[in-house]
Amino acid sequence: MLLRKTFNPSICSSFKRCFRTSPRLCWIHPKELGHDTLVKELKARKLPVAESNDENINILCSRIEARGGFEDGLTTDVKLAQKKREVEAQYQVVPPKLFYKSSVLIETRYSKQINSTLSEADKEKIVHCEKPYRYVISGRYQDVVELRDRILEEREKLIHEEENEIVYVIPNVLAPKLSSQVLSSMKQETKAKYNLYKLSNSETFLLVIKGDADVRYNACTLLESTFSDTFTKAEFSKSRKTKKQKASQQILDELTQTKKQGMVSIYVDPTLRDLVINQRSTLLNIANAHGVELATVVDDPNFYKPFEISISGTMEEIKKARIEVDRLVNDLRGRVTSIQVSKEELKHMSNVWQLLNNFLRNHLNVEIKITREHDQGIVYIVGGFEERKAALKIVEYQIHKANLVESSLQKNSLRQKREELRNLNFRQHGIGGLEKELKTMMRRTFESRCVSDQLRKEMDITHTKGVLLYGPPGTGKTLIARKISGILGCAEPKIVNSPEVESKWVGEAEKNIRALFEDAIKEQEEKGSKSGLHVIIFDELDAIAKRRGGAHAKSRDGAINQLLCSLDGIQELENVIIFGLTNRMDALDPALLRPGRLEVQLEIGLPDADARADILEIHTANMRKYGRIDETVDFQALAQYSNGFSGADLAGFVRNAQSLALEEFVEEDDCIVNQEHLERALQESRLSKLNAPPIHVEENEEQGLSIA
Repeated sequence: MLLRKTFNPSICSSFKRCFRTSPRLCWIHPKELGHDTLVKELKARKLPVAESNDENINILCSRIEARGGFEDGLTTDVKLAQKKREVEAQYQVVPPKLFYKSSVLIETRYSKQINSTLSEADKEKIVHCEKPYRYVISGRYQDVVELRDRILEEREKLIHEEENEIVYVIPNVLAPKLSSQVLSSMKQETKAKYNLYKLSNSETFLLVIKGDADVRYNACTLLESTFSDTFTKAEFSKSRKTKKQKASQQILDELTQTKKQGMVSIYVDPTLRDLVINQRSTLLNIANAHGVELATVVDDPNFYKPFEISISGTMEEIKKARIEVDRLVNDLRGRVTSIQVSKEELKHMSNVWQLLNNFLRNHLNVEIKITREHDQGIVYIVGGFEERKAALKIVEYQIHKANLVESSLQKNSLRQKREELRNLNFRQHGIGGLEKELKTMMRRTFESRCVSDQLRKEMDITHTKGVLLYGPPGTGKTLIARKISGILGCAEPKIVNSPEVESKWVGEAEKNIRALFEDAIKEQEEKGSKSGLHVIIFDELDAIAKRRGGAHAKSRDGAINQLLCSLDGIQELENVIIFGLTNRMDALDPALLRPGRLEVQLEIGLPDADARADILEIHTANMRKYGRIDETVDFQALAQYSNGFSGADLAGFVRNAQSLALEEFVEEDDCIVNQEHLERALQESRLSKLNAPPIHVEENEEQGLSIA
């Protein structure tokens, strides 16, 4: 009665809510645990560990039954475990709008038929890659899955509609003998389809034989009996160089010993290659059953190719073993889906592969095999087609979960960069009076570099590659360009004095321009979108970028032509930004100023009164910090009386005031710049500007510029 009165119905709904949103898989039946996890659970409960896995399951089930059927996330209630999996499956999915990239291995021979079924919109999402041949599909996850499933369904259809095949690796001496006439006569006799072709970037020839099992058997028997003198290890050895060169006599001895021994080499497609080659026990059973030697690249990397299974023995023994290998390869082809994952994804997933494999084996009857290839990994999913599709989504969720921390950190980093750019205080970086111009430049140039690849792709955003800063001398163009790398936190910029690029030697200027971009090109090839930003500053750009044409154009226009190609040529660079500085914008070639090159053009003019006050405070900041300037100095008044001064003029007049203070002091502790020093320095600087010769362009020089 007391329990009934104190019972709160909200407890049930609260438990149900927690049960449904649990981040980890609870209420698992002991049968679903892997061997290591099962032993761990037994030891945690201080239960005996038996040698047999079934005995361990029974021991653990008995303990759980004694506790009411539930204990620490384990249960013997099969229906509850099944219900939990169904609920968990609703939440364990990759977000549909997440930007995702999937790399699916497809047989090269099927690519043409598959491509013919795709629309132009589909093809825009796909990048074709070689070695091994694969479709790299990128976009929103829901779109990637939909397109990938269609490609896999088309592949499945082609596998079942087309006849099975066996592919021979042909000795080089045999390839010229297999003329179209010879193959045609063999086709008439066996009814099989023959196709001889050469592997790309290789000296290896392959012969494809298509047909049903009986047709392939007859065709292979005819081929091996007709050219039995060439299917020997000696003939294969002639075209293969080992890393360690042996003495000539030793080579002759080995050839003599193997001359009578037959050898057939079967080609295995990259979608199955590692899966077949790593089935050592199966291959060993075939070899023992038929008295042959089965060898792969694992046995001798110096002799055997990565893509072949070699069968050595008498021709009769080879025939029987070849039938078994042919059956193994063709059976696997219709039961495998292969994807490629990165080295980082393999590393993140290494802790869960065994548990994941046990789960998929128990619930989807699917096996997962993993192999490494250079810096990548290949995941083979073996089972029924629909089960493979379901397993692939589970694998991708685990990969997504492993990358979740890294992607969250990346998003937070980009968000922080955007906030820093929008709230920059340029005075802290020693730039004053250019707040408006610099905010415009940062918005147009760097905002696109602070967003994710997904947003860039969906909005079709391309980075701005070039900025032109022009204006009178001394206004701070070089200062801005030099400080920009510190503001962005990128590597030290390459500052180029443009006149130094020119050379008396033909082609040397172009070579100097190309050398500036080499580091960026190399890093983009290695790291792709993760490459850092490279900043190149061309001071006095007009020295190498004058209008093309006119006299001596052939020798003078090479540098500007190379610069245009590097900025916006066939090879597109995303990790470079160029700053061009000049006070003669009218002399530049118009092609350099179009969008896609130096498209952001900002005039850095003479500062106004407020900007001049900011510049004066920047140049006197250190003196104010250490009390070397009088506190009563009126910077606003000095700014008003320095009308027409550039940033360089203001820096010069501050240095002049410092020299006046240095002239008067007796003790260093008494050396202080005061208002009088600044006013005298300002008057001297103004007189110097008045006495300076005016900047004047001769009429004939202006005409020459328009012609050049």
